[in-house]
Amino acid sequence: MKTLIEYLNKYENTAQSELMRFATDADVEALHQLRVSLKKIKAIYRCLQEVGLHKKAQKQYKKFLKPFFADAGVLRQLQLHNLYLHYHYYNNLIQSSKSIKQLPGLIIMFQQQAKVLSKELSRTVKYLLHYSADVKQEQVFEFAVLLKESMYAKAPQISSDGWHEFRKQIKQLIYTYQWLDKKHQLRLLPVSQLQKLDVLQEVIGKWHDAQDMRQWLIHEEFFLHSDPLVKQEFSKAWKLTEKQLGTAEKKLQALLSQITTEKRATLNKNN
Repeated sequence: MKTLIEYLNKYENTAQSELMRFATDADVEALHQLRVSLKKIKAIYRCLQEVGLHKKAQKQYKKFLKPFFADAGVLRQLQLHNLYLHYHYYNNLIQSSKSIKQLPGLIIMFQQQAKVLSKELSRTVKYLLHYSADVKQEQVFEFAVLLKESMYAKAPQISSDGWHEFRKQIKQLIYTYQWLDKKHQLRLLPVSQLQKLDVLQEVIGKWHDAQDMRQWLIHEEFFLHSDPLVKQEFSKAWKLTEKQLGTAEKKLQALLSQITTEKRATLNKNN
């Protein structure tokens, strides 16, 4: 499938460029864009997997791309925690954090692996490109339809425990939509519906960031610190994440309700 090949090449070029940029100056945005590109490559892998990806390509993905994505994720997560504390001037938390002290060393280790990672990324994408050539537009469309139906079936009863995975499913659908031609895009989803799903996944992302920050604050055990200033900042950070979670949850529930209602109305109209 020509479109799939074009997107794979585009995603790899961006990933390679951002990897080298991060290896040079440890740019925070470079790591973020690297992970976005890896997510898109991962999305194509999942699509290919559904239409019969060869075991050799699956093995290469699991051997390299999966751990590469995980390592970049750990580093990105720690960078976000660091940025969050700096943004809110929680200087005492910064000084007493065990993991933030490890951040410079982790960055150097990742940078030192850049050339090897670049080579393995090219090798992995080469496998995916080979199998993408035989994929038909209709196969990708059928994968997208099943994805959409599964997603809408889950929406009415999904709990907060499943929101993060639900977001991944939405993003997979949005990426898959981009690989389709106009005719199949129109058959799959109206643009307005796609835009609402994109807003929903963004809100889930904000909710997840706040949830992740709370878990990290607990993990760092700031509340057990002997310094009262550290405990004071921990209390402020905890209350802020509580507020952010509450705001995101309200928006999220409202959007889920709206999307579910609209879907039911569409089904009733068609029946």
